[in-house]
Amino acid sequence: MPHDSPQALFDANAALVAAVNASSIEAMDMALAQGADARAVGGTQKLTALDIASSRGFLEAVVRLIPLSDTERRDPDGGLRPLMRAAFNGSAPCVAALLPHCDPNAQDDSGFTALMWATQSRRLSAAKILKPRTDLSLTNHRGQTALMIAAAAGDIGHLFLLLLGSDARFANEAGETALMNAAIQGHVDCVFALLPFLRAEDIRAKNASGASAFAEAVGEDQWACVDILSEFATESELESAFFLIDAAGAENFPRWSARIEANALREEVKIVERLGVATEARGSAEMTDFDVAGGVSEKTKTARRRAL
Repeated sequence: MPHDSPQALFDANAALVAAVNASSIEAMDMALAQGADARAVGGTQKLTALDIASSRGFLEAVVRLIPLSDTERRDPDGGLRPLMRAAFNGSAPCVAALLPHCDPNAQDDSGFTALMWATQSRRLSAAKILKPRTDLSLTNHRGQTALMIAAAAGDIGHLFLLLLGSDARFANEAGETALMNAAIQGHVDCVFALLPFLRAEDIRAKNASGASAFAEAVGEDQWACVDILSEFATESELESAFFLIDAAGAENFPRWSARIEANALREEVKIVERLGVATEARGSAEMTDFDVAGGVSEKTKTARRRAL
């Protein structure tokens, strides 16, 4: 039987929050029967019963509280919503229960969506539920998409999930890309996964600091990523990184070494070709009569110019 006095209501609300914290559906129903307001906030964190149930993955309570609560309520400290809490804590059943009643594209004070929170905390099951309903082009306040967050975290499962439907070539205002995020952190598998979705110019793109993914990997001593990206690096980037890579042990960079060997082979071929032309020119000169003034014939001059 509900009580009308302010103290009774306060006690009922406190009992509701305590019941959810204790994962007791019986105590929760008792508090509601005593007049508890599911929209009321309690505790030092100023959370509602639905906030707490979503964070704890208490599915039965979430289902019971959804019709009694404000499912889009933002908490005053960060702007988190129940769906975001369920996503962050990886409760896929709670995410599925809340999703029809929530906006998956809503963003908290840091610009994070529920999908971004699931990605940040590596909750793949929750992310799979959220992805079809979420705008993958949304960015947080640092200009990071969910794909970029996955690349920075090195979560290959989320990366594969988000690659289909995301723009892997996207660069934010600072020029940062998912590839740069992966390379800076040394996430080799993520770098490999991203490359087929990028053009050569995307791989060589530079951020606001003038650094490409290759240069960023060099700066962070992420040598495995340096090796992978070396085949896309410009000659000036390779020259700048040469001594650093050599000091790190060039034998550990098969792609880098292959490129150096290929460049050396090309130079050798050029030298051989020049020598061949020069030899041919000399032979032609020997078989050519000198003109009456003692000068070289036009045919020989032409051959020598080609040799040079």
